[in-house]
Amino acid sequence: MFRESFANAAESQVQSYVPPAGGQLARRIDLGFGGPGSYYTDSAYNFAVDARFANLPHARTSAVIAFVMEGPGIQPLDDESWAFDNLGVVTTTLAVGADLSIRLDGSDAVLSWTSVPGSQYLVQSKDALSDPSWSDIPPTVVASGSTTEFRVAPGTNPKFFRLLSLP
Repeated sequence: MFRESFANAAESQVQSYVPPAGGQLARRIDLGFGGPGSYYTDSAYNFAVDARFANLPHARTSAVIAFVMEGPGIQPLDDESWAFDNLGVVTTTLAVGADLSIRLDGSDAVLSWTSVPGSQYLVQSKDALSDPSWSDIPPTVVASGSTTEFRVAPGTNPKFFRLLSLP
């Protein structure tokens, strides 16, 4: 996904990473981290503006993000000349169930959608779209395959449904 080199000391050192607009916060300046002499300077980057880190597809309830430092000229990993500071990972719930469909089976309404096996879903309903809130229809559904169905017993009023993907 991301494999780049970084260099802070001399202009002659090769750095493959070219930050996008707004991604370079500092380049070869003293940010106060100290070091032996003025040869060792600091650089800082905002990776949040780098499109390579946005919208990474993910369909599990957990993720492992590995940082591997490698390559010729790598300094000892206990050297203070490199660091991660203020590292954060933000996740968002993707829209699921855009293909939510409904059919009648006898007097039951059967909702079906494309699902991710092992993921949890919650069906909600309301009588009118203008109602201020949605009501949960238990139980929470754990998908066992790539398509999931949920039966809703008949009621006295028409219903609107929505599907939530739970973390």
